[in-house]
Amino acid sequence: MNLCDQLEDYFVDSEDAVRTLITWFLNKIIEVEALQQSGAGKDE
Repeated sequence: MNLCDQLEDYFVDSEDAVRTLITWFLNKIIEVEALQQSGAGKDE
């Protein structure tokens, strides 16, 4: 999922796009936290 695509969607349908953008952001936070906790690289 591309951030630019999400921002473009925001200007078309802001309610659904905000929900999707927040979901994407929180998933990235979870991913980074998991990588830090495991000590592994992204694709390990």
